[in-house]
Amino acid sequence: MADSEFPGRWVLTLGYVTVCAALMFTRLLPLDSLPPSWAGPDLVICVTMAWMLRRPDSVPMIVIAAVALMADFLFQRPPGLWAAITLGLSDFLRRREEGLRDAPFPIEWGVVSLAFVISKVLYRVMQTLFVVPNEPLGLTLTQIVVTIAAYPLVVLTLNTVFKLRRAAPGEVDSLGHKR
Repeated sequence: MADSEFPGRWVLTLGYVTVCAALMFTRLLPLDSLPPSWAGPDLVICVTMAWMLRRPDSVPMIVIAAVALMADFLFQRPPGLWAAITLGLSDFLRRREEGLRDAPFPIEWGVVSLAFVISKVLYRVMQTLFVVPNEPLGLTLTQIVVTIAAYPLVVLTLNTVFKLRRAAPGEVDSLGHKR
């Protein structure tokens, strides 16, 4: 792919940060005065997972850590716990990107779903170990289900808006490396 067709690394990094900031801002808007009876999808983690499987070279781990830590502070979660899990999940997906490049989307979706479920279980276990109050199990389960269901829509949106697709074999990535 020619350099003029694919944006540079910093453009994609800025795009990732902008998308995540917009999602966090939208989630913080006071649209309802009642406590939620169901949890919405974690779109920031969906974007992070989709980005890691499409252009892992374009978002440094420090940026992912900063975005996840900011989300912890803004959403009043235990600072650093979900950020550390997100960082581990991102690294796991970054290492699997090459193997999943040629896999059909349902396989990718299954890997991402399983990784997210394991991440949420680990989060609840860590909160329990450190005697941090957990959200109700029903909210956690609904968030898992709607996040998994939202992943294909996030991938479709990233493909449409950012032209963020998996790298083809032999394609040059945003760092100039041949894949």
